[in-house]
Amino acid sequence: MNIKSIPSTIKQASGNLLDVLTAQRGTFSGLSMMAGQKMGMPKTTPEANIKRYIGWVYDAINKNSAERASVPLRLYATRGTGQSKAGMRGGIGKSIGRTITKQERMTLAKSTIGQSARFRAAEDIEEISAHPFLDLYNDAWFDLMLTSIFEELTGNSYTAFEFDGMGVPIEPIVLPSQIVKPLIRKGEGIVAYKVGNGIAEITLPADQVVHNRFPNPSSPYVGMAPLTAAALAADRDTDMDLYEGALNKNHARPDFMVALKGEGVQRKDLDAYRKEWKAQRGGIGNNGQPLFAAGDVDIKQFGFSPREMAFLQGRKITMEQIFGTFGVPVALGKTEGVNRANLEAAIYQWTRFTIVPRLRMHEAALNSQLIPHYNEPRLFVAYDNPVPEDREAMMKERETNLKNYVVTVNEERATEGLPSVPWGDVPIVQSTGLPLGSPTPTPAAQPTHRTVTVSSGGIKSMQKGDPDDAPDISGGANKPPTPDEKKVIKIADDMQAKQGKDVISEFDRVAPSGSYDAMKFSPKSYADEYLAPMTQAMTPAWERGLIVGNLDLPGGAGIDVGAYIEQPQAIKTIEQTTFKFLESEGESVQREFTEKLSAGIKNGDSTQELRKRITGMFTDERRNERGLMIARTESARAIELGREASWKESGVVSAKVWDANGDSCPFCQAMDGKIVEIGQNYFAKGDVFAVEFEGQERRMTLGYSDTPAPPLHPFCRCSLQPQLIDA
Repeated sequence: MNIKSIPSTIKQASGNLLDVLTAQRGTFSGLSMMAGQKMGMPKTTPEANIKRYIGWVYDAINKNSAERASVPLRLYATRGTGQSKAGMRGGIGKSIGRTITKQERMTLAKSTIGQSARFRAAEDIEEISAHPFLDLYNDAWFDLMLTSIFEELTGNSYTAFEFDGMGVPIEPIVLPSQIVKPLIRKGEGIVAYKVGNGIAEITLPADQVVHNRFPNPSSPYVGMAPLTAAALAADRDTDMDLYEGALNKNHARPDFMVALKGEGVQRKDLDAYRKEWKAQRGGIGNNGQPLFAAGDVDIKQFGFSPREMAFLQGRKITMEQIFGTFGVPVALGKTEGVNRANLEAAIYQWTRFTIVPRLRMHEAALNSQLIPHYNEPRLFVAYDNPVPEDREAMMKERETNLKNYVVTVNEERATEGLPSVPWGDVPIVQSTGLPLGSPTPTPAAQPTHRTVTVSSGGIKSMQKGDPDDAPDISGGANKPPTPDEKKVIKIADDMQAKQGKDVISEFDRVAPSGSYDAMKFSPKSYADEYLAPMTQAMTPAWERGLIVGNLDLPGGAGIDVGAYIEQPQAIKTIEQTTFKFLESEGESVQREFTEKLSAGIKNGDSTQELRKRITGMFTDERRNERGLMIARTESARAIELGREASWKESGVVSAKVWDANGDSCPFCQAMDGKIVEIGQNYFAKGDVFAVEFEGQERRMTLGYSDTPAPPLHPFCRCSLQPQLIDA
């Protein structure tokens, strides 16, 4: 039946339909399912299953339905060679203004439409931002959740649509599936749906109803509810609730019996004894106190039988059976014994193996039954992927794609919602960091490690080592962080929190086997993840350094800071410098938890004690301290590098001079006045700087990075001064 040939049956009969939906409930015959007919088996008709929407069934179904309704549903259009944008066809739809990225297309390829010929043949896929379909589903969270609830309970959902004069759907109505019956015609399948509850009825054409259903091996026309498989468990759960309710009210039996002995006991004697009992035993304060009475009395105490105890303890097994039927991990239904690691694993399992198949089932129903009404054969709908991202796997895939020239930098930036950069449309050669096709640069001379002897407090020796052992012996207090430094602190704190979560999750993963050396941790992946926001937060410090550098120069020798910092090479330098310190931070975290595990294992620590060592690295206090250190130290580094960049660009500076603060530490005092050429390093990464302080040798390992400028250590307040060419 062509929908345009029918002048909106639902609209004409909306009053009748509302009468049907609001009529007093009756019995709708003919809705019995194939299950539930054996002797002793529970009925699993839609009506019976609706009544089971309580207890653990309610909890499991609500979790599935709320998650499904929360996943964004998007509208797309395919575009072949030579075709115009979908938004330009007939005034229906408005293109979002961009084609989707390759990464988004790869994700869509996993949807129900992804294997179709038109999807594979499409030159581009566009997302549609304005369309009558989107008007239907923009605020349809409640309808989508209700649809899911009916599917879980009865195996079917029915959504009827009201149509305008052009045959375009304009209003969805979710029908209670327990009062809907498909009408089947031989050779044609479902031709209509009868909606009614025995009191009032209405028949709707099949093409005005979107019917979504779970697979049913016994019928191609009606679905089988997941609840059908758990009907016994659901009824048992209800019985347990009723039993426990009875226990709370009257224990379903007395705790004990009081028998007055003797042949002459009369009703008045029992009443008097009961009154005395209540007077002495009534009230919370008398609970547990013994009763003393004169006379010949026999008290027999009752308790729970083993059978009754087993009945109550079976609730846990029942809950697990019901949750398993609906594909909900048990970790989502309880808190005992659940930690963050296994909760995240449960969510990943749940969204991938339960939620995604249900979303695919629903989008297939929409694409085959509703979208054709819009007379736009290029349109299709797809849900977003709700499965939590495997960031490490994504980073490895991104690195491989960039390395093998599958994608460009700008394409990868687009997937993260970042703006394109001028140099990002040509693949980058990993070995040089330059666009593909650029001439191979002449390798720079590698710095050599020096062994120098100086006077007291000066450089004594240099060798390979580690960075985080600089003594805190600078004088003076640190100032409160600036607004720009606070932004850096926030990003650093987020990164540390993510690292902590991942490290602890990895520990929990390998702890049962004791294979702690198998823990996965990629410093580079965190540098990749936080590069964009940290670069944005660090750019003001670079700008400040460029401005201060200009002030150090003779009049007229300064550079245009705004123009300079927008140059591709300047952007690249800032990003590379930021990436290096982010990666170094990750390497520092990796060294620390490796050392803590090694020390704990050597000490014979238990698994819990080892875990405590790791969690201690990521406390709020520790993150706050390290966040301030990162912000203060890296902002200072960016300012000094910005100053040097300004001097180099001016062409009037030949060298840079280390200027130690007046209350500086012995290491910085030894550096005061040291001169190197512009663009050269004072130290190479891995050098060890040794000085004499209070009669003892102090050593500081410079393993964090090369040192072309201050800071020499965390919270260092040294700076650079220019040495002009004409001087």
